Amino acid sequence: MKLDVRNMSGAVVDSVEALDDVFDAPMNAALVHQVMVGQLANKRQGTAKVKTRSEVAGGGAKPRPQKYTGRSRQGSIRSPQWRGGGIVFGPTPRSYRQRTPKRMKRQAVKVVLSDKAREQNLVVVDDFTLDDGKTKRLMQALTALQVDSSALLVGDEMNANVVRAVRNIPKVRTLPVDLLNTVDLLNAGKVVMTVGAVRKAERIWGGDFVRIGRPAMVVEDAAGDDAVAVVDDVAGDGAVAVVVDDDAAGDDAVATVVEDAAGDDAVATVVEDAAGDDAAAAVVDDAAGDDAATAVVDDAAGDDAAETDAAEERV
Repeated sequence: MKLDVRNMSGAVVDSVEALDDVFDAPMNAALVHQVMVGQLANKRQGTAKVKTRSEVAGGGAKPRPQKYTGRSRQGSIRSPQWRGGGIVFGPTPRSYRQRTPKRMKRQAVKVVLSDKAREQNLVVVDDFTLDDGKTKRLMQALTALQVDSSALLVGDEMNANVVRAVRNIPKVRTLPVDLLNTVDLLNAGKVVMTVGAVRKAERIWGGDFVRIGRPAMVVEDAAGDDAVAVVDDVAGDGAVAVVVDDDAAGDDAVATVVEDAAGDDAVATVVEDAAGDDAAAAVVDDAAGDDAATAVVDDAAGDDAAETDAAEERV
């Protein structure tokens, strides 16, 4: 996507070619809504608390006799129907936290940025600096850029004078580009970005999401060589396979990680059979939900037969 670059006076001085996957992503309202709700929910403290009738002080004595008064039957002045009594079904401390996947948060930022660019609400400037922290100078620059509503000033490295001048302007905020988020972009009517911020946004959110794996542990086996195998299971977490010491055949046998029905990782063990080949035991999830590792035995024919534990297996 081609974006016009303006100076502090509002005149178009250049244009930049931005990545389409960051500034021209298709709209996904459901995704943006889910990410926004999750971010707002994570800001909630969840400390609201009221007292029930068992927590309100007093009310231990019966206020009046049960019968012969002509009035209603009451057992405590702290019942919910009394003034000053306990609250029924009131709020209690709880956590509102929602876990939003990283891919969804990344895509939501790109979708909102693209929507701002399509609606002509994204203003790219060559440089956004002030010689002094005067609010009047900043207001003149925003007026020249046709920013007349709420605005979000995004820069690669924010100028200290700009940050100081923004404090006196309502509905105008500054934010580094690496802290961009869905809620701040949605709350801003206009987004003003520098060219450096555009390039840094492309480096952060452009391209495919690459997960950084955890470093594998190196195990020294009997042969003296280091052999490490990292296996990514169904659950998506990196599980480091354990290197089994050299067997009779003289080769390194690496245990594989098997994801069972219970969702936990069980490492199969490598057994050296009589035939001299390595057979990895499979992990079986029985009806009780326990993991029963099968043992590898060498039968009369000389081939490997997997024998399951009869006590653990339920058919």
